[in-house]
Amino acid sequence: MIETKAFFKPYGDSAAEENERLQKEEKEFREAIRINPNDAEARSNLGILLYKLARYDEAEKEYEEVVRINPGDAKAHSILGFLLNRLTRYDDAEKEFREVIRINPNDADAHTNLGILLNDLKRYEESVKEFREVIRIDPNDADAYTILGKLLKDLK
Repeated sequence: MIETKAFFKPYGDSAAEENERLQKEEKEFREAIRINPNDAEARSNLGILLYKLARYDEAEKEYEEVVRINPGDAKAHSILGFLLNRLTRYDDAEKEFREVIRINPNDADAHTNLGILLNDLKRYEESVKEFREVIRIDPNDADAYTILGKLLKDLK
């Protein structure tokens, strides 16, 4: 019995240590934000941490603040779009993905994200348009060709 206990102990300690580390990180990010509420980097890091902890509503609030502080931050808009999609707020997610494209029209990933969302919303023609744009921007994106082919097949 001692061997079994010894075998499982490191896993338990590891999980406890990970939880403790995450709690410390959250505390430090929150302290940085308390000192400087406009610290976009601290808010972004806290948002990512909250996402990892499946605290999506809280993560979304942090990213709302990040884009308020830095409205031109395409990455923050993209992450906010993912969070809103996760929270099934599809119209808001679409707005964020479109904002990324407004900021950087040649961001193939942004067009991919929007295309996937539009496909999920059964707005297939719009999705096709986005994947055509991905291919225009990055003609070597094999995944975009595959997805576009499936979309066109399904539209027939």
